[in-house]
Amino acid sequence: MSEIYNKNAREAQLMAEAYTNIYKEDKMHTFGNIQFEPLGKDHNGAEAFRVYKDGSYVLYATMFGPRNTVTLYTDPKEYAGPATAHLYPAGPADSLALTEFDMKQIPGGLEQVAARLGASEDAEYESEAEAYRDMSDNYKAEDHAKGVKMALEALEMFKDELHIEGHPEDINVNEVADAHEQLVRALKIIFDKEDVDYITGGRDRQFGEEAQRAHFDAMRDYEEHGN
Repeated sequence: MSEIYNKNAREAQLMAEAYTNIYKEDKMHTFGNIQFEPLGKDHNGAEAFRVYKDGSYVLYATMFGPRNTVTLYTDPKEYAGPATAHLYPAGPADSLALTEFDMKQIPGGLEQVAARLGASEDAEYESEAEAYRDMSDNYKAEDHAKGVKMALEALEMFKDELHIEGHPEDINVNEVADAHEQLVRALKIIFDKEDVDYITGGRDRQFGEEAQRAHFDAMRDYEEHGN
């Protein structure tokens, strides 16, 4: 029974830690590349935070008073006391701590602290811009696939109506018009405006009468060879 109790207690503890981690992630305060992870109240009743810069844990901070004065510490264990030492991993002093800010007091809240720590205003913008570019690329890929599918369907519509052994009176003009309209719409999805204009008539306009003469010569040559 003792073993079962201990197992259940351990599972409950792990579940509580998981919920705590989720709660902290949802409450992360972000200012560009500076983040503040809330830890709740410290032993003095001040709001405590882990401070991250560019993803690295660099400082421990407390915020207290009507002016939201933030005090920064290089080594949280030294100032937080042994009762709360278990909250903190190896101190920032062991790695990337911003030692020049140790014991600094900055009024005005977390945003002011982030500015003093060199928060990059472009960091959040760049991440959002990158996400937007990725999303835009995905949309472009989806649009291209849609356009190609529409173009192939339009060509099948042409094939259903146009037969070498057929007769003009057997052709459903409306179906051909629909196929042509769908093909043009598909080209507008696949290509940019200039390319569409070139494909749908701009080529003749570009080369003028020379292009038309070449076209007629090609047709005459085609007929002379018995095609």
